[in-house]
Amino acid sequence: MAPKRDDQKKKKLGTKLEDDELFKQIGGQLDANFDYSEWQRTAKIAESKNKAKKIHSKVTEGGSFLVKPHVASKAGPSTWATQLTEEASESVVCEHGKPKKYSINQAFETAQAKKRAEHIKILNLRIQARKQTIAEYKKREAELLIANIKMKEDIINEESEAHENVKKLLRKYEKYRGGINTLNDQFTEEYRDAKTARELTEIKVEKELAELQKKVDEMDKRLKEKQHELHVLVNYKDKEYAVKSLRILELQTQIAELELNQKEEQDELCHIVETEIEKFKKEENRIKSYITENAAEEVLAKMHPSLKEMAMQNNVMSKEIEFHTKEIAELQEQNEELQEGVQRLLRDPKTNIRQQMFPEFFPTKEKCTPDMDVILDIPVQESLPI
Repeated sequence: MAPKRDDQKKKKLGTKLEDDELFKQIGGQLDANFDYSEWQRTAKIAESKNKAKKIHSKVTEGGSFLVKPHVASKAGPSTWATQLTEEASESVVCEHGKPKKYSINQAFETAQAKKRAEHIKILNLRIQARKQTIAEYKKREAELLIANIKMKEDIINEESEAHENVKKLLRKYEKYRGGINTLNDQFTEEYRDAKTARELTEIKVEKELAELQKKVDEMDKRLKEKQHELHVLVNYKDKEYAVKSLRILELQTQIAELELNQKEEQDELCHIVETEIEKFKKEENRIKSYITENAAEEVLAKMHPSLKEMAMQNNVMSKEIEFHTKEIAELQEQNEELQEGVQRLLRDPKTNIRQQMFPEFFPTKEKCTPDMDVILDIPVQESLPI
């Protein structure tokens, strides 16, 4: 029965592995039909069974005599004693089974009977001892069977746990391998991006360095020019500056004198220019109005009378709209002023009817200002309630 159970468990384990997704992903690389015959303790168990059989046979065989199993008969328990006595008598007889004929007296017979009884007692004791040992061996056999069953169950549980652990480890390995692959892919991508970025930065830095070098060369050139100009200016300051500064002062004084002398003429000229400009502006406005009127009259002359009337109505409506918009703005301003006046009246204590009719209940309180003194009117003594 035990091999059949093992085969059934192996088949179940194989079907579980075949149905497992992880086993399918691996591609059936694992062998589901695990064979643990190399590690099974079949030889030791067989040897222990043979030893138990030998011990049982030795227990049942009491030296040179054989203990027969107890068989219940009609005669009752006396038959078992008679069998023992017969066996004991057979043990004393010769190997041929034929008793020797001795002529002995009664004393010898009693001595022989005592010896036989002692021998029977010894045999009974030995039988009881063998029975106890057999019971102990059976008990031990049952304990060993229970222990073996437990060990078998433990082994099966350990195998299932080992199988689950292997599945978990395989899953972890798959995840780890996938993680490593993703990390390697990310590393290669990042390395490629970093390499391209480094190359771009190198190109950019080279361009910037070239531009900076160009600017430095230009600045050196400008510096040389400025140094040359400075040298010229220093020479000019030392030699020609004093003479030319005096000449500039003379010219400035001449300009001031000329401005004073020609100020009246300049004012008259400005007045004449302004009057002429006003004349030209008036003439320009007159010409513009004349041109617009002529153009409007020509357009109106060519227009239909209904369109003329519509244009006149539109003009009137535009004038009315302007007038009404101005009036609305004025009314809005008046409304705002009236609202402000209403708010002032509402805030004014004179318009408060309750304060005017009941001034003793609504005393006027002045607001404190920072420049006012604070007077604390706290009663020192309290009157007792009488």
